[in-house]
Amino acid sequence: CLSNFADIPAVQHALRGVNACVVALIASSGLSILLRALLAGNRLLSGVDFVAVALFAAALFVLRRWKPNPIWVMAGCGAAGLVVYSLV
Repeated sequence: CLSNFADIPAVQHALRGVNACVVALIASSGLSILLRALLAGNRLLSGVDFVAVALFAAALFVLRRWKPNPIWVMAGCGAAGLVVYSLV
């Protein structure tokens, strides 16, 4: 249905506006989660799970370096987390 109206300038402008709103919502929620993680209990870095941070950093590195399917990276992090947290 959208392809029938994709060439209309008003539709293109509306979709650009929706795109900007979606990016702002994702950034806002990401910042909110980051602040809650870093400022747990009103103390900086008091409740940080460093295993999760290491898994995140490793996943980010793998995604940027080799560009695999993100689903496989999430599954790998889940498996690695399962192993690490079962040993701790």
